Amino acid sequence: MLKDFFATYKNQDISYTFIEPISRDINALIEMKQKHIDYLQLEIFSMNIFDTLKSTKVREKIKLISKEWPLIFVFDHPSAFWNRKKHIVTLPYEDDFSEENIPTKSVLFITS
Repeated sequence: MLKDFFATYKNQDISYTFIEPISRDINALIEMKQKHIDYLQLEIFSMNIFDTLKSTKVREKIKLISKEWPLIFVFDHPSAFWNRKKHIVTLPYEDDFSEENIPTKSVLFITS
């Protein structure tokens, strides 16, 4: 917003125009440029990651780790995933318990 100041000196009109402080505009410009630089740095970082992942050395390492990972994980945690029934525990708290007494066949019920 421009403001003018008028004065008269020796029968001549003189006008002084005041301008806004340019520090706000400069600060806004600096902030905008900094955000743009940050965005470009992030994009360059992402491109470097993509280029690294395309190399054959890294791909072979990923394949090796993906083959070894399940073995390492399961041995450390025996109850994980596919080896869950590896350990069987019997519960001896019933004296007359027998697995043969467990009904495994369905019984037909006739309702009238």
